[in-house]
Amino acid sequence: MKQVYLADKIYTNTQGVIEKGAIVIEKGIIKEIFSLKQKKLDKNKFDNINDFSDYNIYPGFIDAHSHITIAGDGTGRANNDSNDAFEPLTPHLRTEDAINLDTSELKISRFEGIVAVAVFPGSANLIGGLGCAISTTNDSLLKSDVIINPAVGLKMALGENPKMVHSSTKKFYTRMGQMAFLRDFFTQALNYKEKKKKEKNIKFEIIVDLFSKKFPARVHAHQANDIQNAVMIGEEFGFDVVIEHGTEGDLIIDLLKSKKIPVVAGPILYPGTKIETRRRNMQTPGNLAKGGVLTAITGDAPVYNISTLRYYTGICIKGGMSYEDALKAITINAAKICKIDNKYGDIKPGLEAHFVVWNKDPLKDMQADVIKIIDKDKIIEPYI
Repeated sequence: MKQVYLADKIYTNTQGVIEKGAIVIEKGIIKEIFSLKQKKLDKNKFDNINDFSDYNIYPGFIDAHSHITIAGDGTGRANNDSNDAFEPLTPHLRTEDAINLDTSELKISRFEGIVAVAVFPGSANLIGGLGCAISTTNDSLLKSDVIINPAVGLKMALGENPKMVHSSTKKFYTRMGQMAFLRDFFTQALNYKEKKKKEKNIKFEIIVDLFSKKFPARVHAHQANDIQNAVMIGEEFGFDVVIEHGTEGDLIIDLLKSKKIPVVAGPILYPGTKIETRRRNMQTPGNLAKGGVLTAITGDAPVYNISTLRYYTGICIKGGMSYEDALKAITINAAKICKIDNKYGDIKPGLEAHFVVWNKDPLKDMQADVIKIIDKDKIIEPYI
C-alpha cells in the first residue's frame, strides 16, 4: 500500500522544515519527502491520501532514559521492580523481564507524542542490568510486540545512590570503594574472557559483551568527578560509555567532546534532595549541545511523569538551547544513543514511519495536542 501524508509543515532533522510538505510511505517505510511548492502531487499514484494540511508533522519523540513499566506507577512498592539491591553487581538482570505493559504510562506517552522509550533499572547498584527500548504505540501486552532493542545499554551508577544503598551492607563507603569494587569485578570478567572457561558465568558473559562493545555502559552520574570516573573506567577496560543525567556535565564539556561521550541530560529541575544535583539548571543541555556533545533530554520518568518530556525540552529552549538542538535531543539523538536510529528518530527516506501530527508547536506551546500518530502503515489515535 502506498500512502501520502500532507502537512502545513514537516519538521525533520536532516532536511530542515519542509513547508506545504508531503511524506510518501510504502509498506511502512518512508520513500520520499517533498514540498508541494516544488513538486506537484499525482493523486493517482496513491492508495490513500491523508490530508493534515492544517497541521504540522514532527518525528515521534523518544525518551532515552526512563523507568516506566517497571517502577509500578500507581500501584506502589508491591509492583516496583526497578531496583534489585541484593548485591552491588547485577549485570545479568534484564528490564525486559520486569516490564509490565498494563500501565497508563504508555497511553500517556502517546498523549504527548512519545513513540519510544528506553527502560532501565534504577540506580541502587553499581551495575544494575540491561535496559531495553520499547514502542509505546500499541496496546499489546506481549513483550515481543513492543521491544525494539532488548539491549540498549548496561545500566551502571556512581555517586550517592549506590553509596547510600550498599554502605549498610558494608560493601563500600566511598567513591574510592565503588571504583575498586568495579575494577575488581571487571578484572575478573577480563580474566574470564581470556581463559574462555567452559562453564558459563552469566554475569561475566554480559560484561564480555560490554567489553566487545555490543552495547554501552549507561552510567548514572551527576557530579563532575563521577562523570570523569565513568569515562576513566570505560577507557581502562575498553567499553563505551553514555552518561545518564550529567548534571555537572557542562563543567567538563571539553573532556566529553574529546572522548565522544554522549549525555542523556536531566531531569533539569530534579528535586533538590541530594548534594550531587545542587547545580541542576535549564542551561546544561543547551551548553552540552553547543559544545559538540551528543545530547538527549530526559525527565527520568516516573521521577517526573513521562508527559513532561516535551515541557522540559521547551524549558531547555528557554535556557538557551536552540530549537534544532532541542528537537534532536528527543528524536534523532535519543535514537542514536539507544541504537534504534535505523528505524526511529527522523523523517527521511529509508526509515520506518514513526511521526506525529500536532495542532500546534509541541515544544513552545504547552496546550499543543497530538492529532494522530503514524506508526508505519497505521494511523493511531493518541487517546486509545
